[in-house]
Amino acid sequence: MTKDKQSIIAYMEECEKKAQFDVHTTPPAMELARPVDEHYSYLRRGIKHIIPNLIVKTVSFFKERNIIHNLFRLTVEGEENLKGIPNSIVVCNHVHMFDCVIVRHAYKKKHIYITAAEFNNRGDFLGFLMRYLGMMPISSNHQAMKHMNQAIKTVLTEKEGHILFFPEASEWWYYKKPRPFKSGAFHYAVDHHVPVQPMFITFTDTGRTDKDGNPTPDATLHIMPAIYPDEALPRKERIQTLTNQSFQAMKSCYEKTYGIPLSYTCDEAITG
Repeated sequence: MTKDKQSIIAYMEECEKKAQFDVHTTPPAMELARPVDEHYSYLRRGIKHIIPNLIVKTVSFFKERNIIHNLFRLTVEGEENLKGIPNSIVVCNHVHMFDCVIVRHAYKKKHIYITAAEFNNRGDFLGFLMRYLGMMPISSNHQAMKHMNQAIKTVLTEKEGHILFFPEASEWWYYKKPRPFKSGAFHYAVDHHVPVQPMFITFTDTGRTDKDGNPTPDATLHIMPAIYPDEALPRKERIQTLTNQSFQAMKSCYEKTYGIPLSYTCDEAITG
């Protein structure tokens, strides 16, 4: 394993001991980031977007196929839990810069938008691809967020549309445990009366490595039954209940897959 990856793993371990679960353990490429302002097009629809969409559709087909079949060697379990759900908020653990490709694969790359941190709005070709693959960057610009909220409403009230959130709020490279959630995704589910579709990515160590000697375990995407807001509860309780139930679904998946109870080193520090 390269020293770079070793340092990332060591930093994740340090953050877990301190219960700092939302820290970015891989420094974002801020020099490539573009600000997301009121002119950002969240849905990329209309005549001017036809050609870019065609280019991205062609290029991404081959790139995503390679990621799914060669990088992750993906297995998908629970696809039946997507049937009959035209609109949803999708939540998944964030464990790799390309894990959104795994979720897109489950939805056959259609009708799925991906929320992301503002710094993911990159000025390079990867940024171009992400924008036309449905990236919805969360912005510090108030007017941009008004446009994003309207776009989310549009997607969730269409014939078919889904929005992916990573509620852990940061990427931890191949980290196996679910981390505590932020509640933003669940606000949208409650406000638009759509279910939350929990998904959880697990890994099987195989001894495979990439060209730099870093481990590349096989991945499995577990698609769990959708969770619906309890309309009988007050709004605040509905949000908290959805958040808790979604986390418990991932926790149960973790414990069943790996055969161990979920615990963190910060638990040991607190109780010890």
